[in-house]
Amino acid sequence: GTNRDPYFRFEQGELKPYYALMSHFGIDVQGIVGDWLWKLESVYRDSYDHHVGVVTGFEYTIVGAFDTVWDVGLIGEYLYDSRGNNAQNIGQNDVFAGVRFALN
Repeated sequence: GTNRDPYFRFEQGELKPYYALMSHFGIDVQGIVGDWLWKLESVYRDSYDHHVGVVTGFEYTIVGAFDTVWDVGLIGEYLYDSRGNNAQNIGQNDVFAGVRFALN
C-alpha cells in the first residue's frame, strides 16, 4: 500500500512530501489468565526505511477492591519504536503505568 507518513524530497528549491509504497505486517495477541490480561501488539513496516514497533503489557483487575463495589485495574505497558528519535510520534522507548477505577 501507500505509506501515510510522507518522506520529504528537495525538488526545484522546494521541500515536497513523497508518499512511498510500503509493505506492512502487524500482529495483535491477547491472553487472559485468571484476573490477568496479557497483550502484545507489533508492526513491521518496510518502505524507504524499515522499522519495528512493539507494545506489550498487562492489566490486572482487583474485583471488589477493599470489599466495595469498585474494581481496580492495574495497567503496565512498554512501548518500543526502532526509529528512535526519528519517529514522527511519541513513545519510542517508554514505560506506561496506570490505574483504572470501575463500578462493579
